[in-house]
Order: sequence, then C-alpha cells, then structure tokens
Amino acid sequence: MATPTPLPRYERILTGHERRQRGRCWRPEGTDDWLLIHTLAGRAHVMLPDGQLSLGAGETLLFRPSAPQDFGGDAASGLWELAWVHFLPLPHWLELLRWPEIAPGILRMAVSEPSLRERIETRLLEADRLSGSGLRYADRLAQNALESALLWWEVQNPARRPLDPRVVEAIDYLSRSLDRRVPIAELARAVHLSASRLAHLFRAETGLSPRRFAERQRLERAKQLLELTSLPVNAVAREAGFESQFHFATRFRASTGTTPSAYRAARRSDLLCEPASRPVQGAALAARERRAN
Repeated sequence: MATPTPLPRYERILTGHERRQRGRCWRPEGTDDWLLIHTLAGRAHVMLPDGQLSLGAGETLLFRPSAPQDFGGDAASGLWELAWVHFLPLPHWLELLRWPEIAPGILRMAVSEPSLRERIETRLLEADRLSGSGLRYADRLAQNALESALLWWEVQNPARRPLDPRVVEAIDYLSRSLDRRVPIAELARAVHLSASRLAHLFRAETGLSPRRFAERQRLERAKQLLELTSLPVNAVAREAGFESQFHFATRFRASTGTTPSAYRAARRSDLLCEPASRPVQGAALAARERRAN
C-alpha cells in the first residue's frame, strides 16, 4: 500500500521551485492549509474523482484545505518544472482565491497571455527566493510576493465573484472580536442566519469553519504581539483571546511547532542576515524542499 506524502510544517508560508522527472505527491486527506502548484515547463498529471487531468506550462492548481492531493510529473514529457507554495491565506486574500473549481476543493487557472504569465511566474520565484533568504521577516516578504501573484491572476479570473456578503460580515465581526471566543450562535445572529446555515456557508466560501478561521487569526495576532511587544506570554494569550496560557501554548505549538517563548526569542534577533553571508542556505533550502510537497 502506498504511503501518504508527509504533511508540511511551517509558520506562514512554505515555497519551492523544483524540476522533477517523476515522483508522486499523494495525500488522500489533503492538508490543513492551501497548496498551490504552478507548472513552469513540462507536464504533470493530477488525479481527480472523475479521471486524470494533464497540467501544462502556465497552468496552476489550488488545493483547498482537506482537498485530496494526488499529482506528479509526467515521465513521458521529460522534466516537470514547478513552483509550489503551501500557505495560510490572510483574510483579504480570500477574494483572490475564488478560482474555477474543477473538482471538490480543487481549483484551476490557466494563463496564456505571455506578459501576464511572466509577471506571475516572476513573483512565484521571488516568493521562493525570499522565503529561503535568511532575511528578517523573510516569510512576510514571501507572502507579499505571493499576494502580488494572486492579484495578477485576478486580472483574468473567469470565476470572479465576491464573497457572500454575509460571510464578509462574519469575517469582519470575528476580526473585531479577536480578544475572545465568539460562539457560533452569536456570530449567526450578527449576520442574520441560523447557526447551521452560517457554518455551511462559511466553510463553502473560505474552506474553514468559523471557529478554525478565528483561531488562525488569533494565532496571527499572538505572533505579532510576541514579535513587536514585550507583553508577558500570559498577557499575549489574553490579548489574542485564548482562554488560558496553557491552551494558548498548546494551540501555538500545534500550529508552529515551537513554544511562544522560543518563537519570540527567534524573532527578536537583531541580526539581519543577507543571503551571501549564509553558507548553509543551500542545505537549508534543500531540506525545506525534501520535507515539503
């Protein structure tokens, strides 16, 4: 029996640029994040519920959280060159992730116009370069590059339609209430829906439940407080809306793989390392690629 591909571990964004002769990524349960794969050259095959899809140069797939992932290079077509990104979308990105859906949870975009494709691919490769650069806030710089690519895709998105206004209202309500846990019944009343209807609609529009969405936003708020303030960890937990320091530490470690204190210590370094000053960068980048998609 085939062994599923390991799940990625990272904080905000994980990127890669590879050339593959063959090799399969298979995660029947998907991941908790979004995965973007973009073909730069060659061809790939993607297994869908109703058959196999061939993915060529300039074509991109987005896998929503929990969507099955089963793809690999087409050996008959030579090397498959791809750029890939695992990421947790910022709230305002959700409008940019409404691509045509070709299977449940699997979205596709094809760019044929050369200059537009060049802009997108330049930014994807920039995101990968920045992610492994060793610069302070490298992950945020990589996020900016990815957001720029998503904005360029939006130029020709045939499925463009806004988020349901009730979901937008719910997201806004949650963003104004990050200092506490908002019960689904309260959120539903705020947007004039039943709790069950809101839960279904919210997941359909964002790929996440309201509770999971809010927790991710609280964790992002906590990271900012750890990086930019001197608040004690217990105060950060309260400010970010966690019921206790223990619960906060547990959820933080599950999300980032480290403790709040260790995260703060790493982010508080005053060293700004340029890529040329990091002889281990190549090894670190290779390790990143091995553990990712």
